[in-house]
Amino acid sequence: PETGILLMVNLKDDQLYGNDMWEYYSYMNSKEYQDYLISGSKRAGVDIKSIKYSKCTLSGKHAILSTSVVNKYDPAYGGNVDFYELTYTIAYNNKSYTITMQTWIEIKNAFDEFDLVANEIFKGIRIGK
Repeated sequence: PETGILLMVNLKDDQLYGNDMWEYYSYMNSKEYQDYLISGSKRAGVDIKSIKYSKCTLSGKHAILSTSVVNKYDPAYGGNVDFYELTYTIAYNNKSYTITMQTWIEIKNAFDEFDLVANEIFKGIRIGK
Protein backbone atom coordinates (compact mmCIF):
# COMPACT_ATOMS: atom_id res chain seq x y z
CA PRO A 1 0.00 0.00 0.00
CA GLU A 2 2.85 2.43 0.69
CA THR A 3 3.98 2.32 -2.96
CA GLY A 4 0.52 2.55 -4.46
CA ILE A 5 1.35 -0.49 -6.62
CA LEU A 6 -0.71 -3.67 -6.50
CA LEU A 7 0.50 -6.91 -8.10
CA MET A 8 -2.05 -9.66 -8.79
CA VAL A 9 -1.49 -13.19 -10.11
CA ASN A 10 -4.21 -15.42 -11.56
CA LEU A 11 -4.03 -19.04 -12.75
CA LYS A 12 -6.66 -20.56 -15.03
CA ASP A 13 -6.80 -24.25 -15.86
CA ASP A 14 -10.39 -24.44 -17.11
CA GLN A 15 -9.29 -25.42 -20.64
CA LEU A 16 -6.17 -26.48 -22.50
CA TYR A 17 -4.14 -23.32 -23.11
CA GLY A 18 -1.07 -24.99 -24.63
CA ASN A 19 2.36 -23.43 -24.21
CA ASP A 20 2.34 -20.40 -26.51
CA MET A 21 0.13 -17.42 -25.74
CA TRP A 22 1.07 -15.78 -29.05
CA GLU A 23 -1.42 -18.17 -30.68
CA TYR A 24 -4.17 -16.12 -28.95
CA TYR A 25 -2.86 -12.70 -29.98
CA SER A 26 -5.16 -12.20 -33.00
CA TYR A 27 -8.18 -13.15 -30.91
CA MET A 28 -7.25 -10.91 -27.96
CA ASN A 29 -6.45 -8.01 -30.27
CA SER A 30 -9.76 -8.34 -32.16
CA LYS A 31 -12.53 -5.76 -31.89
CA GLU A 32 -14.98 -8.51 -30.86
CA TYR A 33 -12.87 -9.57 -27.88
CA GLN A 34 -12.23 -5.99 -26.80
CA ASP A 35 -15.96 -5.17 -27.04
CA TYR A 36 -16.71 -8.29 -24.94
CA LEU A 37 -14.10 -7.24 -22.37
CA ILE A 38 -15.37 -3.67 -22.19
CA SER A 39 -19.03 -4.68 -21.79
CA GLY A 40 -18.17 -7.27 -19.11
CA SER A 41 -16.09 -4.74 -17.23
CA LYS A 42 -18.90 -2.18 -17.28
CA ARG A 43 -21.20 -4.73 -15.64
CA ALA A 44 -18.58 -5.02 -12.88
CA GLY A 45 -18.43 -1.23 -12.45
CA VAL A 46 -15.15 -0.73 -14.31
CA ASP A 47 -14.80 1.58 -17.32
CA ILE A 48 -11.92 0.64 -19.64
CA LYS A 49 -10.75 3.95 -21.10
CA SER A 50 -8.00 2.48 -23.28
CA ILE A 51 -6.40 -0.90 -23.91
CA LYS A 52 -3.52 -1.95 -26.14
CA TYR A 53 -2.08 -5.42 -26.76
CA SER A 54 1.43 -6.40 -27.82
CA LYS A 55 3.47 -9.56 -28.12
CA CYS A 56 6.40 -9.86 -25.73
CA THR A 57 8.23 -12.36 -23.53
CA LEU A 58 8.16 -12.81 -19.78
CA SER A 59 10.07 -15.42 -17.83
CA GLY A 60 11.50 -16.65 -21.14
CA LYS A 61 8.05 -17.47 -22.54
CA HIS A 62 5.83 -15.89 -25.18
CA ALA A 63 3.42 -13.50 -23.51
CA ILE A 64 0.79 -10.97 -24.44
CA LEU A 65 1.07 -7.63 -22.69
CA SER A 66 -2.02 -5.50 -22.29
CA THR A 67 -1.58 -1.90 -21.25
CA SER A 68 -4.74 -0.16 -20.13
CA VAL A 69 -6.24 2.75 -18.27
CA VAL A 70 -9.38 1.91 -16.33
CA ASN A 71 -11.72 3.92 -14.15
CA LYS A 72 -13.21 2.27 -11.08
CA TYR A 73 -14.29 2.92 -7.51
CA ASP A 74 -11.52 3.13 -4.92
CA PRO A 75 -12.60 3.44 -1.28
CA ALA A 76 -9.26 5.09 -0.40
CA TYR A 77 -10.30 8.02 -2.60
CA GLY A 78 -13.99 7.78 -1.76
CA GLY A 79 -14.94 7.71 -5.42
CA ASN A 80 -13.94 6.69 -8.92
CA VAL A 81 -10.27 6.89 -9.88
CA ASP A 82 -8.21 6.16 -12.99
CA PHE A 83 -5.79 3.24 -12.73
CA TYR A 84 -2.92 2.26 -15.01
CA GLU A 85 -2.60 -1.49 -15.54
CA LEU A 86 0.05 -3.69 -17.12
CA THR A 87 -1.04 -7.31 -17.62
CA TYR A 88 1.13 -10.14 -18.89
CA THR A 89 -0.66 -13.32 -19.97
CA ILE A 90 1.36 -16.52 -20.47
CA ALA A 91 0.31 -20.02 -21.51
CA TYR A 92 2.41 -22.75 -19.94
CA ASN A 93 1.72 -26.43 -19.36
CA ASN A 94 -1.91 -26.00 -20.58
CA LYS A 95 -2.60 -23.29 -18.01
CA SER A 96 -3.03 -19.53 -18.39
CA TYR A 97 -1.07 -17.28 -16.03
CA THR A 98 -2.06 -13.63 -15.75
CA ILE A 99 0.14 -11.19 -13.84
CA THR A 100 -1.23 -7.66 -13.42
CA MET A 101 0.41 -4.58 -11.96
CA GLN A 102 -2.01 -1.79 -11.06
CA THR A 103 -1.35 1.72 -9.83
CA TRP A 104 -3.15 5.03 -9.74
CA ILE A 105 -2.59 6.94 -12.97
CA GLU A 106 -1.22 9.86 -10.93
CA ILE A 107 1.62 7.67 -9.64
CA LYS A 108 2.45 6.41 -13.14
CA ASN A 109 2.44 9.96 -14.51
CA ALA A 110 4.45 11.43 -11.60
CA PHE A 111 7.57 9.34 -12.21
CA ASP A 112 9.51 9.41 -15.47
CA GLU A 113 11.14 6.11 -14.46
CA PHE A 114 7.88 4.28 -13.73
CA ASP A 115 8.27 1.94 -16.72
CA LEU A 116 11.78 1.01 -15.53
CA VAL A 117 10.43 0.16 -12.07
CA ALA A 118 7.62 -1.91 -13.60
CA ASN A 119 10.12 -3.80 -15.78
CA GLU A 120 12.28 -4.60 -12.74
CA ILE A 121 9.29 -5.98 -10.86
CA PHE A 122 8.19 -8.16 -13.78
CA LYS A 123 11.75 -9.40 -14.34
CA GLY A 124 11.51 -11.10 -10.95
CA ILE A 125 8.55 -13.26 -11.98
CA ARG A 126 9.22 -16.88 -12.97
CA ILE A 127 6.65 -19.20 -14.53
CA GLY A 128 7.58 -22.87 -14.72
CA LYS A 129 11.11 -24.20 -14.42
